Amino acid sequence: MDNVIYSPSGNISIRINEDKMSAWMYIHKSNAVLDEKEILDLIGDAGICYGLEDAIEWMSENGYTKDFEKPFPIALCKPALSKDKINLHFDRNKTFNPEKEWKLTDLQNWIIVEQGSSLAEVSYNLFSSGGSVYNIFGELSPDAISTLFLSDYLGKNVSLDVENKRILASVEGYPYIDKDNRINVADHLVFRGDIKQVDLPIPLAASLTVEGSILRSHLSVLKDLIVKGNIVAAELSSTGFLTVEGDVKDCRLPGVTALKDLKVRGVDNSLILCNGKMDFGASITNSRVIAEKGISGNSDVSLIVGSQILSGGCIDIADAGDEKSTFTELEITYLPFIKERILLVGKLLKQFPAQSDSSSGRRDYLLKVMHQLESDLESAMNEATESEADQDLYIKIRNTLYKDVYLRVLKTSLTNKRLQSNLEFRQY
Repeated sequence: MDNVIYSPSGNISIRINEDKMSAWMYIHKSNAVLDEKEILDLIGDAGICYGLEDAIEWMSENGYTKDFEKPFPIALCKPALSKDKINLHFDRNKTFNPEKEWKLTDLQNWIIVEQGSSLAEVSYNLFSSGGSVYNIFGELSPDAISTLFLSDYLGKNVSLDVENKRILASVEGYPYIDKDNRINVADHLVFRGDIKQVDLPIPLAASLTVEGSILRSHLSVLKDLIVKGNIVAAELSSTGFLTVEGDVKDCRLPGVTALKDLKVRGVDNSLILCNGKMDFGASITNSRVIAEKGISGNSDVSLIVGSQILSGGCIDIADAGDEKSTFTELEITYLPFIKERILLVGKLLKQFPAQSDSSSGRRDYLLKVMHQLESDLESAMNEATESEADQDLYIKIRNTLYKDVYLRVLKTSLTNKRLQSNLEFRQY
C-alpha cells in the first residue's frame, strides 16, 4: 500500500510507492503561500535521498509540467541491469522467430514448453552493474530490482513469479525472444502461402492459420486451425476448432478430424469426423460426414447429396438429394463420433498383424486406444439412453427434399417417395 505524508500546513503531500522505487508530490490548492523550504523539509522528513536528479531528468525528457493536484515525480529509482543477468531455461537458437519466414518442417526443431514451465530467472551480482541497486531511501532492494527487471522482459503469454523471481509460460507453445528482448510464448502461428506435400510427424503445439490451402499433406494441430483456402487430398486433425473458408476435397480415409466445432464452405468426396457441431455454407457431395453435436447448413443454399450423414444432434439444411435420385442418407444416431473412431482404429489394426515383431509397438498402442474407446462408448451409451426422453431431435429440410433420400432419427426411419418442401422429420 502506498504511503502518503503531508506537510504541516497541508499545502503539499508526497506519495511513496509501495516498492519504494519512486515518490510523487502533490501541490494542493489553498490560500496559503507555497514555501520552498516547506517542500525541502517534507522531502527530508520523508527520508528521500536517492533518485532526485533522475526525477528531474524524467520530467524534462517527457515534457511533464507541474500543476495543482497533478502528481509529479520527485524521486525515481530504476535499476539498469543488462540482459546477461537473466538465465534462460531454453536454447534461444532452437526457437520460433516471428521476424523470419518459416517452414512447417522447422517445427521439428523448435522447443515446446508446457503451461507453467519456467522460462527464465534472475541471476545477478548487485555490484556488477552500473545502474542503481538502491531505492529512494538509499536501501539495497534486491527484491524490487528483481521484479522490476523481470517485468521488462514480459512479452505475450507469460507471467511473473515474483516470489521465485521467474518468468513462467502462461500457455503451452513455442518460446521465443522478440526484437525488444522480451520473452514470449507463441500459441498461434500464421503460415503464409500453401502447405504442399508436407508430412509432419509431430503434432503442432499451437493454433495455426494457413493463409493459403493445404494440399496432399498430413498435419496434426493440438489447438485451433484456420484455413483460408481449401483442404485437398490431405490427412488432417485438430484438437480445437477447425475453420475452412474454402472446401474440403478428396480427403479420404482417415480424412479430416476436428475434436471441437467445424465450419466449412463445402465438402466433396471426403471423410469428415467432428466431435462438435458442424456448419457448412454450400454443399456436401459424395462424402461421409460424422458430427457429434449436429449439422447446420446455410438456410437458403446448403445442399447434401450422394452422401452419408451421421449426427448426434439435429440436422438443419436447405436441400437434400437431387432430381437423379442419387442415394443420400441423413441419420441422427447415438454417439456417431466414437463409433466411427472405433471403426477406423479397427481398420488400422488389420494393417499390423499380431505375429509381426516390427509392428508390435504400433499394434499395442492401437489396442490400448481401442479398449479406451470401447469403454467410453459403453459409459456414454448408458448416459445417452437415460437422457433419450429429454432430447428434441429432428431433421429439417427448409427448401427441397428430393425422392429416395433416406431419413432416420434414432429408431424412426423414412425413405422419401415424393418431392417435398419445408419438411421437419422427428422420431415418433
